[in-house]
Amino acid sequence: MNTVTKPLVSQLAHAANEHIQSSDAHANAIYAVRQMLGKSSAASRFDKLPAQQRAMILITARLKPSEYINKPLLSMSPSDCDAVRLAIIGLTDLAKTFSCVPLARDRFITPRKPKSVKQIGVQRNAIEDELSRDLKDINALAAELALEVERANQCSVKQ
Repeated sequence: MNTVTKPLVSQLAHAANEHIQSSDAHANAIYAVRQMLGKSSAASRFDKLPAQQRAMILITARLKPSEYINKPLLSMSPSDCDAVRLAIIGLTDLAKTFSCVPLARDRFITPRKPKSVKQIGVQRNAIEDELSRDLKDINALAAELALEVERANQCSVKQ
């Protein structure tokens, strides 16, 4: 065997002999191949992202999208790669925060609630009380006026 395949074979054999789930064995095998090729799965996924999603990551990493948008991840400096890694971790955490939240438009943007029924009821009662007092005052004035008119009519009849 040549030296390139020998470590890969030993890594795959080691991974296959472990008592782990088959999906973990597959992940380990893919990881071993990626190590041999010199590219991580994160770098591969980053390089396949649409420009808008890459720009979001680059902005979060505080890197200028105009300079880095077409650069493969592994061609960036180690500090830039680390900034991208931390940005992806931060955005992943942000996505987890909203993963169980209903984001449909009708549930996300709720219309402003009108004043509560209790407040409206209190205001209505205050208005009704004021109207009731005003009506009582008007009725009292009308009764006084009716008495005056009646007295005036009695005086004019007597004369």
